[in-house]
Amino acid sequence: MRLLRALALAGLAGCAASGGTITAAVRYEAILTRDRYGVPHIAGRSVGDAAYALGQAQAEDRPAEIVHNLSAGTGRLAELFGPAFIERERRARELGHRGRAEADWPKLPLAVQQMVEAFVAGVNDWFAEHPRALPSTPRAFDAVDVLAWHRHLLMLPEVAIARLDAEAGDAPRVNAGRSNAWAVAGSRSATGKPVLL
Repeated sequence: MRLLRALALAGLAGCAASGGTITAAVRYEAILTRDRYGVPHIAGRSVGDAAYALGQAQAEDRPAEIVHNLSAGTGRLAELFGPAFIERERRARELGHRGRAEADWPKLPLAVQQMVEAFVAGVNDWFAEHPRALPSTPRAFDAVDVLAWHRHLLMLPEVAIARLDAEAGDAPRVNAGRSNAWAVAGSRSATGKPVLL
């Protein structure tokens, strides 16, 4: 493993969602290394440290994709990527991903809030350090953007199924009875326990 960098960075976690602002600086300490294939390996003292480094690694590896994803749930794609994304933006706003994410944010356990805020701080800090990574520097993201994206992602299959049902009328769906779930036997997993997704 070669050491890419040691992250001992002070992230100003001013990315708190829905009006709540964190005024104190939060210090995240993690070590981000990459193996010979470029795969990131993260070590931190806390989940927040690791989440911060994960945000940095994801922004570094896939800057356009992370901007797309964190903008999709809140319906801000067209302003970044042009009119081809207006329909997706309209759907995201109709489904109210941002508003529902804002309502759900205070219900999350504090540890989850801190992890999401650390991740977003890592993303934002990476873009601040690399302003030329994309043609234009994205706006700073907040924790609600992460929740809105996950809500958007989780609803994609349901929206697609509803659309197919509406188009097919009473005809049976072609994909009826199929699934994208998978399982790994405990004898084949690193922990010795079965894994189900």
